[in-house]
Amino acid sequence: SFVSGEGSDATGDGLSWATAWRTLSKANRYTIHNINIGNGNYSTGNGEWASNFHFGVERHVRGALQDTDVGTVNDNRITGTIYLHSFTTLEGVKLTGRIISQGLWKNYIKHNEITYLIKNNTSAVEINSTLGSGTCMVTIEGNLISGEISSGISVSYGLYVFKPSALNIYRNVINSFNYNLSVHNYNFPSGLPGVINRNTIAGAQYSRGFYSTGSTGGLTSVLLFKNNIMYGRGYSTGVSWNGDSVITPSYNDVYNWATNWDGVSPDIGDISVEPGFWNQATNDYHLLDISPNRASGTPAGTDRGAYDWFADPSLPLVTIEAPNGGEDWRGGVSYEVVFAASNREGILADSARIYYTTGEGTAWITVATQESVSAPYSWTTPLISTTEVKVRVSVQANGDLQNTGSDESNVTFIIDSTSPEVTITRPISAE
Repeated sequence: SFVSGEGSDATGDGLSWATAWRTLSKANRYTIHNINIGNGNYSTGNGEWASNFHFGVERHVRGALQDTDVGTVNDNRITGTIYLHSFTTLEGVKLTGRIISQGLWKNYIKHNEITYLIKNNTSAVEINSTLGSGTCMVTIEGNLISGEISSGISVSYGLYVFKPSALNIYRNVINSFNYNLSVHNYNFPSGLPGVINRNTIAGAQYSRGFYSTGSTGGLTSVLLFKNNIMYGRGYSTGVSWNGDSVITPSYNDVYNWATNWDGVSPDIGDISVEPGFWNQATNDYHLLDISPNRASGTPAGTDRGAYDWFADPSLPLVTIEAPNGGEDWRGGVSYEVVFAASNREGILADSARIYYTTGEGTAWITVATQESVSAPYSWTTPLISTTEVKVRVSVQANGDLQNTGSDESNVTFIIDSTSPEVTITRPISAE
């Protein structure tokens, strides 16, 4: 069936986008398998029958488009709690609320954006086999799960998995929960380990990264923990494990927690260095070109963390401080060209180029190339006389693309090379 913010429960039949229903509630009641969700807001305020959505056996609930590594490009906004039953897939939706899996056989949770601000010892995504019965087998891939830290007794969980018998947690971003990722009482068959691979987990104050109490399956139950980036803010624990089973860490970057490892030691390929994100302050966890996590995982050439690396397209920010307009300089005299430059990849050393022009629409004349980017440039002005001078400075970023950024004087300034006129007033002839 098809559901859209532009649809109608009264006149639509749900068989196409042109005749889509308006509510998920109706689609869920009258659909056997596939529910396609278009853009729109899905909440009780927009006609939904309740704030809880129970997607039953063999439902495949997905956004209309899917073209991203982490999160979704869709603009379908669901408010409430989504319950997943056996053999159910949820992908490509934006949810303000929670996802609860009843732990009945297989669930696939992929490429969703989940924002959860309610705490009270609850979780944004909960996979709990004690809520149902049978085998708990789950794949959680490519989701962006965001929360809000609490400093009081109220606790929030990002992704909470209890008693899984098959587990694949792959390339998710989880940030700003008290417990970002928790896996407890796992029981994987011998030779079929659970896998937590290539996730980016960013903590905050009062936050833990990964927390596990181990297994009910003994030493034959193995959890592989690899290629993850665990970035803390100086608080709590990055990786905490306590159990009688086996956890095998490798090629993780666990950095800046009060305690990076607790109950388990780092192993082959594990590091603890600044991860090199584009902008962690704004939760942008793409890898810088210079990141130590680029192509350093396992197998060889694998990026650590949720995002595949791609060349940084950002341009340097350049600001000319002087001459920035209005100056009155003499020709043939040395003045300082003062500028500042920045880029998240850093600025390539000695990449500054200095130019000037003597009027709008005229060519830029090269003054110097391969100059320092960390000190003013001393410019001996040309012997010209004009009121229309501007200066331009360009630099290159230190990333793979070495992108160029530039700035020029905001307004024109003067260079005056005319000789002063001297008039003798005394003595004059015949005196």
